[in-house]
Amino acid sequence: NIRALAAACGVALKTLYNLYVSKDELVLAALAGLLGEIEHHSDVLDAEPGIPRYLTYTDAIAGQIINTPHYADAMSRMLFQAGSDHRVIDVLLGGAVRQSEECLRHAQEHGELIAGIPLGESARVLASHQWGIVLLWQKSLLPLETIPAAMRRSAVQSLVPLCRGGR
Repeated sequence: NIRALAAACGVALKTLYNLYVSKDELVLAALAGLLGEIEHHSDVLDAEPGIPRYLTYTDAIAGQIINTPHYADAMSRMLFQAGSDHRVIDVLLGGAVRQSEECLRHAQEHGELIAGIPLGESARVLASHQWGIVLLWQKSLLPLETIPAAMRRSAVQSLVPLCRGGR
C-alpha cells in the first residue's frame, strides 16, 4: 500500500500524495520510467535500426519480465483490468505499438518490408503478440523461463511474412 511505500522510501505519506494523485498514478509513473529505460538502454540503441532493434527491444522486455516477475504480473493485471480509457492502456499498449511502428517504419524506408504493408496494423499485431505471451504466463499456460524464447519466436513468426530480400 501507499503508506508502506512512503515508509520504505523514507518520505511522508503526504509527500507521495502531493506528487501523485493516487497509487495508480504512482505505479504508472514508475512503469513509464521503466519502459523509457528499456527503450533507451544501450543494447536497444546500439542495435541496428529496424527489425534488429525491434528484436533487441523484445528481448529486453522479456528480460525485464524474467528479472521482475512480480512487477510484470502486477502491471499485466492492471492492464487486463483497465477500461479502454485508462492511462495504463497508452503506457503499456500504446508504447509497445509506437516502438514497433517506429522499427517497422525504418525497415520499410530501407526496403526490408514488402510494399504496402500497413505499419500501424502490423505494429498492433506485434504488440498484441507480446502481451499474449504475458497473458499465457500469467494464466500459468507458459513457464516464466520460456518467455524470452516465446517472445522472440512470436516476433520472428510475425515479421517473416512482412519482410523481403535478405532480411
